[in-house]
Amino acid sequence: MTDTFQQVQVTALASAQCSIGYAPTVVDRKVLKVEAHLFNFDQDIYGEQIKIRLQRFIRPEKKFQSIDDLLEQIKADIDSIKNK
Repeated sequence: MTDTFQQVQVTALASAQCSIGYAPTVVDRKVLKVEAHLFNFDQDIYGEQIKIRLQRFIRPEKKFQSIDDLLEQIKADIDSIKNK
């Protein structure tokens, strides 16, 4: 079976926070994931291919004690990205 993708052209770039890793706080298995949170972007692109250009490294992945601790760190990461 061959996957087919519809080519979608987006006319604007979006800033984003991207996580590449295993999400150890959420799941306890070794499945590599790439997740991108696009800032100020409201189009429905689930299931579409996108291109991501990484610009800088924020921090290494770590396992947090709780989801609340993870969410607090994500907010701090987003603030550091937006305020650079």
